Amino acid sequence: MRTCIIAIALITSAVCWADSIRAIQLDLARQMETVGFVKSYMRRAKDAGFNTVFLYLEDRIKTPCYPYPADSNSYSVAEMREVVDEGSRLGLDIVPVVSPLGHTERLLAHQELRGFGEQCEGVGRFRTCDNPACFCLENPEARAWMERYLTEVAAIFPGKNFHFGFDESFNLGFCTRCRPLVRKHGLAKLFMKHVLRANALSKRLGKRMWMWDDFFDFFPEEFANVPRNVMMCCWNYDHSIEAAGPRGHFGGRLRRDTVGECGRLGIECVVCVCPWPENVRTFTEYAMSRKIAGYAMTQWEMASDFHGFFLPRAIAAAELWKHPINPDGDWLKRGIRISFPSLDEHTIELLCGLAFDLEKLRYRLVTERRILGGTHETGKLHYWQAALQSLRSRRPKSGCEAIQKDSLSEDAFLEDITTSLEMIILCERTRNVARVLYMPERDRFRSAAAKSALAEIKTNWMRLCDRRRRQWVEWRPGFQPEKLEEYLAHLPKIIDELCAHPDVAPDSEWLLEVDLAMVDTHAAPSWTVEYCTGGAWRKIASGIWRPEVDGRAYSPALFPVAIDRDPDAIRVSCKGYGAGSLCHISMRNRCRRFVPNEIVSTKGEVRDAQNLLVDDLGECRIGLPDCTATVLHPERADVESGVEMALRLN
Repeated sequence: MRTCIIAIALITSAVCWADSIRAIQLDLARQMETVGFVKSYMRRAKDAGFNTVFLYLEDRIKTPCYPYPADSNSYSVAEMREVVDEGSRLGLDIVPVVSPLGHTERLLAHQELRGFGEQCEGVGRFRTCDNPACFCLENPEARAWMERYLTEVAAIFPGKNFHFGFDESFNLGFCTRCRPLVRKHGLAKLFMKHVLRANALSKRLGKRMWMWDDFFDFFPEEFANVPRNVMMCCWNYDHSIEAAGPRGHFGGRLRRDTVGECGRLGIECVVCVCPWPENVRTFTEYAMSRKIAGYAMTQWEMASDFHGFFLPRAIAAAELWKHPINPDGDWLKRGIRISFPSLDEHTIELLCGLAFDLEKLRYRLVTERRILGGTHETGKLHYWQAALQSLRSRRPKSGCEAIQKDSLSEDAFLEDITTSLEMIILCERTRNVARVLYMPERDRFRSAAAKSALAEIKTNWMRLCDRRRRQWVEWRPGFQPEKLEEYLAHLPKIIDELCAHPDVAPDSEWLLEVDLAMVDTHAAPSWTVEYCTGGAWRKIASGIWRPEVDGRAYSPALFPVAIDRDPDAIRVSCKGYGAGSLCHISMRNRCRRFVPNEIVSTKGEVRDAQNLLVDDLGECRIGLPDCTATVLHPERADVESGVEMALRLN
């Protein structure tokens, strides 16, 4: 009986696979690729079993009504038609992604279009808005221009689908034209007005409208009003998706079975995963019991990396979707094996293990905040170093051999992964070593050892920088690596600053210690800390501080401070998008540590301030916790809450 059930399930799975959407995305807005690369990528996607390609474009196509970008920063109509022709030859549905609302900062960067943005004297929903990122579609001229541009882009793509984005449109309804409409009808109605307009335009263009689902976190009451012809792209990038349903993208991250809701409402949807293996596996398991149109592998932000970096895991996802009833680790291994057919099983197992780390760590620039926020386990670093040595043994010594011309070849995949892994190891070693030089209690012996280690790291980093630049010349000829250079230059700058620290800290060097409690890691509370000495208040630290996603129950944050006299009092305040929670706050130099002794006063929304007087994990909540209300009523982001405390010597 069990064998029969499995056989029936496999047959059902095969039918679903044959009929489903299997999409893969290229983010060309954040990093362009050559037309030849895009065509080669599509061929690899087709071979892996994908039948749909999202081209995330934003403004990347230059058209008659949009002649402003440089040729080096855009595709011509002829170049994009060459891509489309290759897609047609392969039998792929090429879906352009161009949002008319949010993520339009590249369009609005041009002086000719800047007046079309949702901006109000340089201020947006989260305060400063020097570079508008949201079109004001209530402006008739802006709406007319956007419709012309979308019409010109749509004419290039013969397929039936057009993705209008509509994600992360945070400055919606913020300009002087839109604010009265929001006050009268609400932000949800304004958002749906734009969605319905886009759907009407898509019908006039002979297309089916696709969109992301995330902004309905703020407007759940409008979800039932989505036209039933719209394809909803339900994304969630948590490392693990629970069977009860994913948590929302923003706000308080309310759990919501959006995919199931689509099925109940009769809205077709695509489940959109990210390249983290656990996200792929658990989101697929969750979706198996819901009615869906298919899956999409989304990939973003490749400005300092290469798109091939993701492809083995995308191929592995396609292997899982072929047989989702058996979601063990074999699907990942199959995908790696397809990408690296000549590798032995040991190396394939190694790459499977690294797949769980590389993407999560890819953007971790070494900054003062990250150095002081915590260190990595030594065991994890040893594992990465052992993996690096094993990968190196499969290839000639890094830096000596020529760069492979084909960035999607097996050797290029290994080259890219090896280089990325070595850079990650150097960044994490820097984090672990550099903390010594921020500690007021350091001595000259520990400082000298730390500086020596950092000098070695810098030498190795510069070697890898040369390697990365050579890869870029071969794999992205003609493109300027602006973000890459910013990334490569950051670590040496941090190391030089660290090595300039005195070996022994002077009495004027202090460390502010802030223990943040784990609350909503997707909120963005803006903190300010001031101290008082001799009756005068001075700001010593500020910024958006929050624990990292999947972090510990509390997250210690440390900030170097230079002061000449012992502090008498400290004041911490919070405003902006969501509340924050503190367990404790203190200041110390190499000889003394001051801690809160008395709550002098509070203002605004403060709960359990007395918990700050005890150095434990008891929380004090500061600020307005309802992130959704702050989005719907942006004036609430200006409400400041805070606590003033007298200090004593510990």
